[in-house]
Parts: sequence; structure tokens; C-alpha cells
Amino acid sequence: MIDRSVVAKVNQLHDYEFSRELSFELVDYDAGRSVGRCRFKVDSRFCNGFGFLHGGIVSAILDMTLTATALAATDVRSLFPTIEMKTSFLEPVPPGGLEGIGRVVKLGRTTAFLAAEVLGARGTALAAATATAAIRSNDEGAA
Repeated sequence: MIDRSVVAKVNQLHDYEFSRELSFELVDYDAGRSVGRCRFKVDSRFCNGFGFLHGGIVSAILDMTLTATALAATDVRSLFPTIEMKTSFLEPVPPGGLEGIGRVVKLGRTTAFLAAEVLGARGTALAAATATAAIRSNDEGAA
């Protein structure tokens, strides 16, 4: 079941310049499966000399997907600063429309274990990441 109010809260929290540059949007979050789906549209300004997205941009897309999914899982009541992230670059990532699929593997008391993939236009996995994030209270109730 998709909770549109949670999706709207996460998108509001991610409304900052860098996420707008990547056209970030959390499209949906399935609470039953703890899976979030994000969309990005990244232009050629973020490409390396070979015409593919720079690895740092791909890592940022994965990190944003992980964080958005974790935020949705807690109805934005917690924040998730990344402690560590392991990224696997499976294929060169071209500019254009991309999809990020995030999953909350486990939410502990103080630590979250997260996973994400970046998918290309045909649904092919182009990059993947696993991450550990700290769980911090969102005392200000952002979004």
C-alpha cells in the first residue's frame, strides 16, 4: 500500500538545489515490502570524458535513494546520516532518465541497513549499493 502523504513529505524534504539538479522524485513507497522507487533525470553536465555519468554522481543517486526509502519507512520521524556505503558499478551509466530502487533491509534501534540499485531505461541494473546509516531523531519534524 502506497501512502501518498509519506511520499509528499519525503519529496518536500529532498527539495534542495542538488536534488533538483538531478530531478529527484520519490515516486512510491511500499511499506509492506519496505521498498521505495525514485526517479532521476540527469543531463550530460554530470558526465565524464567518455559520456557516462561520473561515479560520484551515481553514488549520490544511490545515497539519495537509500535515504528517501529510509525516511519513508519512518514517516520522516528519523533522519539517516550515512555511516558507510559500498558501491558496485555494474555498467556505465548514461545520462537521461534513471530509476532508483531502495530497500530497508533492517531498522535497528540506532542503525539502519539499506540497499539500492540504479536501473537504466530498460530496467537493467547499472549500479548497486549497500549502506549502514545512523538513526537520528528528527526533532524538528521536517516536512
